Amino acid sequence: MSSAFHVGDRVRVPLGRSRITGVITEDRGAIGVRGRHLYEVLVSMDPFEPTTFELPEDEIEAMDDLAEHGAVMRKDQIEAYLIHGGLIGILRSNLSGGRSQPRVWLRPDTIGNVTHTFERERGVVGGEVVPFMALHDGKVFTPKRNEVLSFLRSFNLDPPDAERIISSVGTAP
Repeated sequence: MSSAFHVGDRVRVPLGRSRITGVITEDRGAIGVRGRHLYEVLVSMDPFEPTTFELPEDEIEAMDDLAEHGAVMRKDQIEAYLIHGGLIGILRSNLSGGRSQPRVWLRPDTIGNVTHTFERERGVVGGEVVPFMALHDGKVFTPKRNEVLSFLRSFNLDPPDAERIISSVGTAP
């Protein structure tokens, strides 16, 4: 009997009441209960580490490559994400500096909300290095304000948009 899916196929799998995008990483064969065919699926959980699920074939849905990239992020969604914790979470990712400073992209998550990722191939907009030590007391560190403004512009935001985000998040001396 041939397999419905192959290693590398992009698929949708159930998570709660929704379906999320993943990639088949292993064909485990017909080792499930009553000979059900099982697959290991890697799911990115942006901005966190990816996770794997072992699922039977009948719970997996094929996905064409255009389906995920058809999602659009509106500017108001990007701004809301950054104002309501996204910017602080992103800035928190570069408190130590060093050689491998993180680059960040924004992308739609599996239900259409904005999130961020550190993986270039998953990102839609951005890609700049996160400003180093730009966070103080949960706010933008004032001496790094211009760097953060420039960083925000990498998400296709206009200067007034970037200013509004920093104003909403607040600055700390």
